[in-house]
Amino acid sequence: MGAMSRSVTQAPPILHLSAVVGRPLRDADGERLGRVEDLIVRLGGAGYPPITGFLVNVAGRTSFLGVDRVSEIGTGGVVMRKAKLDLRHFERRAEEVLLKRDWQRDQRALMHTVVARLGFPVFVKPANLGSSVGISKAKHATELKAAIDLAAQFDRKIIVEAAVPHAREIECAVLGNDEPDASVPGEIISAREFYDYEAKYLDGGSSERIPALITEAQTEEVRTLSVAAFKAIDGAGMARVDFLLAGDSGVLYVNELNTIPGFTTISMYAKLWAASGLDYPTLLDRLIALALERHAEKQQLRTSM
Repeated sequence: MGAMSRSVTQAPPILHLSAVVGRPLRDADGERLGRVEDLIVRLGGAGYPPITGFLVNVAGRTSFLGVDRVSEIGTGGVVMRKAKLDLRHFERRAEEVLLKRDWQRDQRALMHTVVARLGFPVFVKPANLGSSVGISKAKHATELKAAIDLAAQFDRKIIVEAAVPHAREIECAVLGNDEPDASVPGEIISAREFYDYEAKYLDGGSSERIPALITEAQTEEVRTLSVAAFKAIDGAGMARVDFLLAGDSGVLYVNELNTIPGFTTISMYAKLWAASGLDYPTLLDRLIALALERHAEKQQLRTSM
């Protein structure tokens, strides 16, 4: 980018922008690469808001990849994105959103509300985490209490959702700004009862099937709903839309939109686009171009009276 003649693909785990912006940068062998002009910043883990992937320019320009909405920082990104989807009448599971403070005050009342509204089984998850951290399946009251206690360790907001019978996990990648495209759908084949943290990273028995073995009509529905969901939250750049396909009824439920999905060469997002004919380097170029495009658009807006 700019004056840099070589790209930097690795960086220390912690990198303060003040230490590198506008200053000489060297590779692992000490060779000088030039001055930093642009950085792709990727953050992830517990407590990060949805606005975590973006392009930063030394002149102070910032272009977001993901959901460019500051309001989501304080309101819980997953919950807000789900609420926006509800307004568009997507197929959604019944759910209850709990606050940690309310759970600590009156567990009995909240348990009664959840069971009366959702029954069993249910899934319990922190509202703002990824990689299935803190997610549990509860089949009775004892498991439900333990699941809420666990989720409350990771977030002040907890989502409890009714389980989809015999669900298949279908995922689709979206790329674009105002005119996004959708990849071919893929399916997660979990080695465990559901695709939890252990199934993703520890067991080694889970796999994916790309493209997913679903009908042409279902494939088209997944791709159409993915684009519609992306537009519903005013997405920018990238997102992965996760669905649950009910094994008994064939109903397709929007489970979640991940606005900053995993992005290594072995991540589902990259694999879905590779299967759609877009290799990893080209995908990176597209995302950078989309960030710059969105920035140029925002530069035309007034910021004062």
